[in-house]
Amino acid sequence: SHILVSYHLLCEALPYLRKSTCPRVILLSSESVFTGNQSEGIAYTTAKAGLTAITNAAAQALAGEKIVVACITTGDVVNVNDTALPHGGELLRHAVNVVLRLLDDDSTSLNGEIIRIRNVVEP
Repeated sequence: SHILVSYHLLCEALPYLRKSTCPRVILLSSESVFTGNQSEGIAYTTAKAGLTAITNAAAQALAGEKIVVACITTGDVVNVNDTALPHGGELLRHAVNVVLRLLDDDSTSLNGEIIRIRNVVEP
């Protein structure tokens, strides 16, 4: 459903994006796209990979209309018990900064980008 919902939402949003002075599509995915995380399952990982494909295809198709399409992938923010991880807040702050950058008028160079935000914990 990740792929279908994102695709249909993008299609429904196109008329509004075309009227916007700063049209942006920001999709959210997961690090499992790159890691193939088995704990997430094949269907989940495949769906998230589909979001990166939608990002690439939509970015190319809509570039002529100056609609920027990008995808943010993140690592874990919470654990299986929904307990915040020690560095989860830092990861979320970084994600917010990336979104704000994508909303900037000068972000057209980020069209089609898959932006990885990872929680790297130093020993």
